[in-house]
Amino acid sequence: MQLSAHEIATLMVAASMPSESDISRPDFRVLVDRGLVRVDSQDRNRPLVRVSAAGHQAVRRILATCPEREGEPTYQFFWAGAFPRGL
Repeated sequence: MQLSAHEIATLMVAASMPSESDISRPDFRVLVDRGLVRVDSQDRNRPLVRVSAAGHQAVRRILATCPEREGEPTYQFFWAGAFPRGL
């Protein structure tokens, strides 16, 4: 599965800050259609955005391609709070 740069950015926001996800964006809709995220609440004022197991796997694969730089925290450490235990 290939994602555009905008879709990747949208997925990263959904994984790290779900309350900041803009569910009206076309990029978000693509993620929903591909089963990477879902909206559990029908209340458009307070949508409950959840990243699926497939979405978390995609984020891990994306992060695995990011080189670590000396003296900077690892991407895995930075995003560790975005993943539920066991994924």
